[in-house]
Amino acid sequence: MFAFLSLDQIGNVLGEIIIWWAQLVQGVPPEKLPLYAYVGFSIVVLLLWILVVRILPKTLAGLSWIILFAILLTPTTSLGTPPDIAPASISVVYGILLKDPAIIFNGLLPIMVVITVGCILGFIWQILRMGIDKTNKKHALNNANISQPSR
Repeated sequence: MFAFLSLDQIGNVLGEIIIWWAQLVQGVPPEKLPLYAYVGFSIVVLLLWILVVRILPKTLAGLSWIILFAILLTPTTSLGTPPDIAPASISVVYGILLKDPAIIFNGLLPIMVVITVGCILGFIWQILRMGIDKTNKKHALNNANISQPSR
């Protein structure tokens, strides 16, 4: 898409995006801006994930939603003073950069909890769906038998 655009055109598009973003966050307090940007762009990533999920099998697609959601949106506290809410995945990256296993596992624990809860809820959802489908098939079969005249 950008292969046919000149540098001036790309600069104009980026300038318009920056102006749009500045107008969008004009009334947001500066201390809340990182949180709004993070949540907003996480939602954009999750919406774009729809394009990837379409080509995956259902089970893998559901699991990928759970994992992506857990990585992007699992909260933890930051290491700064005062501690603020921060994404747990950033804590994991920070721990990897510092080569500190305690920070890594403190960041991974909430992510793993979210993945586990998501998998359990997905399992319960599949069981309920199978029961509903089975009941619907049984009712459809009974209705088909009732509507057929007996000989």
